[in-house]
Amino acid sequence: MYSNKMDERLKDLLHLYRNKFAQIDVERIIPFLRDTGLVSAEDVENVRRHPIPGQRIHTLLDILPAKGSQAFQTLCLALETTYPHLLTIMLIGASQRSPLYVSRQGESENPWFIQLTLNLFRKYNANLRIYF
Repeated sequence: MYSNKMDERLKDLLHLYRNKFAQIDVERIIPFLRDTGLVSAEDVENVRRHPIPGQRIHTLLDILPAKGSQAFQTLCLALETTYPHLLTIMLIGASQRSPLYVSRQGESENPWFIQLTLNLFRKYNANLRIYF
């Protein structure tokens, strides 16, 4: 499975938006993470063990950082499909806290994050500040 650690900036985003994510039904998110092999059957069982939906998503958010930055990317893709408004809120908040920088060659530390943000910008005409 995935064992690399999640980038601290991504962990911070998960923590910052933890309460906003309380409305997420994890049963809509788990298939994306399970199908990519990011969460195990044991992880899913640990999440489902909680009777309150908010506790379930918080447990999932506690598990994801140990799965690496790929887990954050997959969560973003799951949110784009199931809760696009929450993804938009998180990305707009992230861009306001720390604008995304892309080199003239189009490379960055997180090219998938840039691409996802640009796709959302086009899709929702979000007012994101992206510096070139």
